[in-house]
Amino acid sequence: MVPQPDFSLVAVVDLSPLYNRVVHPPSIDKGVVAFLWGVGLGAYVYFGLLAVGSSGAFAIVIAMVAAGGIWLFVRLRGDDNPGA
Repeated sequence: MVPQPDFSLVAVVDLSPLYNRVVHPPSIDKGVVAFLWGVGLGAYVYFGLLAVGSSGAFAIVIAMVAAGGIWLFVRLRGDDNPGA
């Protein structure tokens, strides 16, 4: 005869609360997202102007103006509600 295992000493753990959770990404303010877009695309404009041979002073001024304009545009118009 084969001995049967004794399940009376095994602890039963309910794992269902772990599987019912929905994980959401953290909420980031629209101004922060707009700032990241402005900095990223402003850097793209800056390095693009340097790549085509513009002077550093001209490139930084144009890039800063572009970054400010991009920030303003994304801050005012960059919303997730297309119907609103």
